[in-house]
Amino acid sequence: MKKITLLDDHPIVRFSLINMLREIYPDSIIYEFSTLHEFKTSLLQNTTIDLIFLDIMLQNNENGLEAIPAIKILHPAAIIIVFSLYETPEILYILKKYQVHAFFPKSIEVSEIKEYLLNIENHCHQFYVCGQPKHLFENIDTDAIDLILNNLQKLNPVEKNILKLKINQYKNSDIAYILNLKTKTVENYINRINSKLSLKNIKFNVLLDKYKTILKILIS
Repeated sequence: MKKITLLDDHPIVRFSLINMLREIYPDSIIYEFSTLHEFKTSLLQNTTIDLIFLDIMLQNNENGLEAIPAIKILHPAAIIIVFSLYETPEILYILKKYQVHAFFPKSIEVSEIKEYLLNIENHCHQFYVCGQPKHLFENIDTDAIDLILNNLQKLNPVEKNILKLKINQYKNSDIAYILNLKTKTVENYINRINSKLSLKNIKFNVLLDKYKTILKILIS
């Protein structure tokens, strides 16, 4: 009997996914959660979880990826599948770095899930992306993404707030007003953010445009 856990903030998505999983695993026990806090609490309460589906972007700027370290510690044998609308090669590369086992787009058909789950269970040591080409990461700058992943933790809370606001297209003057700072101070923070991310050869606006989705997910 499989124990399956779902983390997604959309009730209709959870309902549809549960129905699909019931067809594949009729005797399974399925837990569903809409917030990261509820999900993390469930990890502590359950002795065994076999299969985990989680979304990346949740309400209130929560990030499903934050749960992965706890999953790896508390349920190391669990198969982790990200179930999301975000399916760019850059995002998929990040999921692989987080040691996620598989990615399913939310556009997946019911008929496909059973086949894909079987493939994942038989090859759970590999990162599986359904419906994607074999050479998925050939045309992306993996070195730049690795730098962003490694260096985002260097940002202090103010810098993270400024980066979030810039991602959401706030002007420097608006950020200064919101955070009660001088515009010149905001500009200095932006220079420090760019420096800490170690992408000195890329202008800040280009960085935001090129890696907007990645940054939005990683600092949510």
